[in-house]
Amino acid sequence: MICQPGFANPRDSAAVGAAVPELREYYRFLTSLSRSSPAERISRVKDYLEAHPGFERTYVYLLDHLLYAGREAEAKSYFRNLSALPACSRGSQWMLAKLYTMEDRPAEALQSFREALNNGPPSIFLLHDFSNFLSQYQQQYNALEEIDRLAVIPPLKDMARALWYRNILEYQRVIDICDQLPAEYAADDLLLNILSYCYGETGEPSRAESTLQKGFEQAKSHGDRQLEAYYLATLGARERQKGDFEESVEHLEKALSISTQLDDLMLLAMVESVLGETLAGQRRFPEAQRRIDRAIQICAALRMDQTLAGQYLHKGTLYLEWGKFSDCLDEFARCEQIAQKTRDLSRLVAVWMERCRFYKTLNLNSLAEYEYRKTYHWAREHGYKKLEFEAFSGIASVLMADKRYGEVRKFYREALALPESFFPPGYRIYWKWMNAYTYYLEAQFDSSKAEFAEAYQAARNAPQDAYSEYVQAYARFRIGNIAAAQGDFSEALRIYSEGLVKKVADRNSQLKMNLDLYTGKVYEQQNDLGKALAHYRRAAETLEKSREELKVEQLRIGYFAGGEEAYQALIHGYFKLYRQNKKPEDLEQLFAYLEMARARTLKDLRLRDAASREEITQTPAYAEYRQACENLQRLQRSIRQSPAQHDSLYLKYEAARFQVLFNRLRLVKEDLTTARAFLPSFGQVLQGLQKLDMGLLLYHVSDSSIFALAAMDPQTIEAVEFEISRDSLAGLIDRLIGPFHKIPGKAVKNTPFHAGIAHDLYRILVKPLEEKITLKKDLLLIPDLALSGLPFEMLLTAPPAAERYFPADSAEYAQDFLLHRYSFLYSPSAWLGSGTAAAEPSRPQILVLANPVTAETDSSGESFAQRAASRSNWRFGILWYADKEGERIREIYPATTIFKREAATPGVLKEQASRYGILHFATHAFADTVFDAFSGLVLAPGEDTSDDGLLMGFEIADMRFDCDLVTLSACETGVGQKVAGEGVLGLPRLFLGAGARRVLMTHWKVGDRFSMELMPRFYDRFLNQGQSQARALEEAKRFMLAQAEPEEGVHYRHPFFWAAFTLYGEPELPPAQPAFPATRWLLGTLLVILAAVLTYWIYSRRRNPANTA
Repeated sequence: MICQPGFANPRDSAAVGAAVPELREYYRFLTSLSRSSPAERISRVKDYLEAHPGFERTYVYLLDHLLYAGREAEAKSYFRNLSALPACSRGSQWMLAKLYTMEDRPAEALQSFREALNNGPPSIFLLHDFSNFLSQYQQQYNALEEIDRLAVIPPLKDMARALWYRNILEYQRVIDICDQLPAEYAADDLLLNILSYCYGETGEPSRAESTLQKGFEQAKSHGDRQLEAYYLATLGARERQKGDFEESVEHLEKALSISTQLDDLMLLAMVESVLGETLAGQRRFPEAQRRIDRAIQICAALRMDQTLAGQYLHKGTLYLEWGKFSDCLDEFARCEQIAQKTRDLSRLVAVWMERCRFYKTLNLNSLAEYEYRKTYHWAREHGYKKLEFEAFSGIASVLMADKRYGEVRKFYREALALPESFFPPGYRIYWKWMNAYTYYLEAQFDSSKAEFAEAYQAARNAPQDAYSEYVQAYARFRIGNIAAAQGDFSEALRIYSEGLVKKVADRNSQLKMNLDLYTGKVYEQQNDLGKALAHYRRAAETLEKSREELKVEQLRIGYFAGGEEAYQALIHGYFKLYRQNKKPEDLEQLFAYLEMARARTLKDLRLRDAASREEITQTPAYAEYRQACENLQRLQRSIRQSPAQHDSLYLKYEAARFQVLFNRLRLVKEDLTTARAFLPSFGQVLQGLQKLDMGLLLYHVSDSSIFALAAMDPQTIEAVEFEISRDSLAGLIDRLIGPFHKIPGKAVKNTPFHAGIAHDLYRILVKPLEEKITLKKDLLLIPDLALSGLPFEMLLTAPPAAERYFPADSAEYAQDFLLHRYSFLYSPSAWLGSGTAAAEPSRPQILVLANPVTAETDSSGESFAQRAASRSNWRFGILWYADKEGERIREIYPATTIFKREAATPGVLKEQASRYGILHFATHAFADTVFDAFSGLVLAPGEDTSDDGLLMGFEIADMRFDCDLVTLSACETGVGQKVAGEGVLGLPRLFLGAGARRVLMTHWKVGDRFSMELMPRFYDRFLNQGQSQARALEEAKRFMLAQAEPEEGVHYRHPFFWAAFTLYGEPELPPAQPAFPATRWLLGTLLVILAAVLTYWIYSRRRNPANTA
């Protein structure tokens, strides 16, 4: 904070106010008060003031301590009486003006200011307070006219004008006025501080630094301890801005020591606030909060409303960085309320900008854009040019995130058209670079190259620091990329080897990774695969080294998404190498990199042991996390019970969601093992699958290549490339399964099955493998991200008679489904199929939670979670067949426990889950496609006020499951955000990460009636007939396909009904002996034997009646 309006400033300077001896005497007096009580202090200060009536600082000091002691009425009476004395008139009228301003009595305040200002030459501090008053009431008074009316000499009027322009952020005008001041006024200690700030804001850092240092040295030479502390605080803020936090804290602790010795309350508030901001920059959030709270307490007591608004803004910003999103909103609201009351427009706009940042942090881009535009139009209307283009930049960043590149360029062009002196060079350099980057992203290489060259030159002409070097290096790097894209490989390699590019890459891991990646691409284009792979490996190593420093799950996920290209290049390179040479070592490398690019964080989570989980729950961070969860759950329960509250609680709800997410990210996991060290070899995976008589199909889809590894045993392996582009494949898949995801209401009968596309995809993805290798009946299929939503079972092995069919049509195509040939188990990674967990079910009991939605609990029938979390209008009604589904499962397998309706609560699951080997949910599900933490299952609310009845993703992740199967017999349980390096972030991944071995999921909405028919048949084959889960699901589906008669006018042979259900996870050994059927067989045998014995005994008695006697 550098001389922000409303901050406490020392009240005199040696240049315009008191002489040096008076200052020294004043400080000796203040030091003598250190052991005085508050009442004694006030009494002694009154005596000192009356003995030194011309020394203005004493008036301010006395007013502050009277206000801090709660003696405001006494202060007003005292200064009113004192104003009658000519020697005390100016200082007393000044204090009365401040008191009237606090009471929002502008007419009386203005009159008192006039009397004070026209009673001899005013100090710059009196002029500063007058400027702040005019800012607060600028809609009532014309500031420049009021300044012109002052009966003071022209230089003092000019100083007043400069202070006014500083308040309305017109920094260049401040500089222009100060340049024209006589030397003795221009050298004022405080004015130098203000001038330094203005230089910094107009892009003259060297002048800002030298001016600040000059003012600091003057203040020390004058013996002005207040101004010295003020400069130390300013220097501390400047060092923080430069990133030198240790130096910043050192300056601020010195300033704090001085202000504490003098007991200067306003100076103390300022220093505490700046120190709080610096500590926040070091992420020492609790200490920062204590400092800012102290500043708030002082400002509130002193009725410094404008300053108090700023403190609430700082605290809100602190909470935003800290991740306390709900508290952040509250602090912003307090700031805005005070800013509106005091008419502090600059503070009001500042809180708008911070709220924009809040919305961006929470991915609420539409709200962020709205707030940025509102701020932009306000700034433009009021002439706040710098703020106008800061808001401009904010709008551009939102548009950039939405890939609206043309609009982004329009914004940057308008900004760059302004005079060069209008903004610091850093702004202009950044805008030039981003303008070039938009062309680059659109592959407009000629335009991009020219713009990058301009950005490079602008950065080169700017003062040389780390930022300008970074821009130069990255601009040259992108120009090298363009040269490579245009076929000039030698030029690209020359640029990549430039000294500056390498220098910056050595200290910037992102540039280092990209430099190796693109150098490798050039060598690959030149057919030097050896050098290409060497650079790709270095790029991957840089990525992994950086990832090791990230101990938080969601941050690890996001980090890899940006570095996916390095692994894709390695995979493509080793695929080409293996196709050329057929060397086993190349195949092992290919498999290793394929695995390292899949389910990365899931592997880490699976390797985490129970002890480390228990350790986490004992930490303070976990307690905060649980509190955030309970707060969110209370809100969800409230809105679920009364959906009409949704709109009024929307922002609180969004803040609570991200509070949970952020607190979860704060649970730094030193125990998050790096799964890379535990990756099995390709041979080990195949040996494990061979024991299960399973084959492996591992698909890879990228811009460079689309291929599959098909391995039926360690000796039978084929690598097959497919002749189709990534975009074409994605288009076919979307046309096939897209209609199944877009069913309005109950219009199932209008859902088309594009049979021709189903056959095309078979010809593209499966037939080439069948022509090369004999596939086994049971297959572990590892789909790449592009294939993650495609059930292979629904592909057709023969050309259909028609291109598309509807559910009511005759299903003559049904005998050609790939389902009839193979039994598929899907998995995010072959690592899960390495034989590590292929064990028999240890507890085959089933826990069923069914149909928790009732007319009583959800009278509106509207999904709170879905409406609030993703703002859609999905509706959750009663699942009439879910109850029957549970009952039918129990009929065929009595070791089943059912909780339904109001009894199916999250609490029951948490209490009972550990007793069961199978968890079956017959309910509704919802998917958040941004954060899987907010996907979940709809259950029934419990009695606790924090129990909303929603089993959220973050709760699933916190649980520990030791079960063989989780069945999600609900709609779209396999849906989620698709993330490179992870796969689909949704409910199945959450359950697998929490320890479940397999998940039976659905890809789209399913009918509860069909589920009621399918699920019991699946369990019968799995638990009663001893089949593997994958084979049991296949046969249950085939049974449903065999039903020739349509149900309610539709054929269950249509893949909409049955293809949604897929099994996801790790392979399993079938039970050695089915548990319940064996018991039933034994009981039957015993009954037969008992009946035979009984018959023989009766027969014997009848033949020998004597035995009866």
